[in-house]
Amino acid sequence: MKDKKKYCIIYDMDGILIDTEPQYLKIGISLLKDEGVEITGQDFEKYVGTSSIQMWDELISVYNLNLKPEYFIEKSRKLVNDLLELNHSFPPLVPGILEFLNKFTQIPSGVASSTSLPLIKRCLEKAGIIDHFSSFTSGHEVKKSKPAPDVFLLASERLGYSPDRCFVIEDSRNGTLAAKEAGMHCIGLQNSNSGNQDLSLANKVVHNYQEAYEYLSLQLTIDN
Repeated sequence: MKDKKKYCIIYDMDGILIDTEPQYLKIGISLLKDEGVEITGQDFEKYVGTSSIQMWDELISVYNLNLKPEYFIEKSRKLVNDLLELNHSFPPLVPGILEFLNKFTQIPSGVASSTSLPLIKRCLEKAGIIDHFSSFTSGHEVKKSKPAPDVFLLASERLGYSPDRCFVIEDSRNGTLAAKEAGMHCIGLQNSNSGNQDLSLANKVVHNYQEAYEYLSLQLTIDN
């Protein structure tokens, strides 16, 4: 049997640990509407998993807006902080994640998200699961956001594991590409709230955390 301590799990945050994508989508649509731009949820799907600055930079270019990404980022941050402060049920946990985390407490785990580091920690603390992780890595700390592998490589370095000893759980095409580019084993979790994401490059695509548990348990009991 494999020594489970020789492996680590790296989790994306939004759509994997907490189900925040629907709220982020509403915020994005509302901010663009204020600038006279009508956009749909499908238009946002390709940005799931990328950094906010990369997303807003591209949207500003596409819709020829005379604004800086920081304008939208600051407004988004305030709205998310308001939700965290005023809405006791935000952020909601992804169904099954708490049971999954409790089953793999023996495996070192970290979070690698395109979100800023303060927001990562605040969201996980409010959701009551921050103690399950020993490291936190933000896409704001690296030069290139997902689908580049930078954030996952930094996360594995902080956890002290080589990329081939890391299992990544992702819900987006960008995140899956980043994990594979980093040389890691990727489990793609299909979360309908993250849009119609292409997870075909993942080593395994699952529909819920029970399937993820069964698959990962099997991987950890196969001899090298």
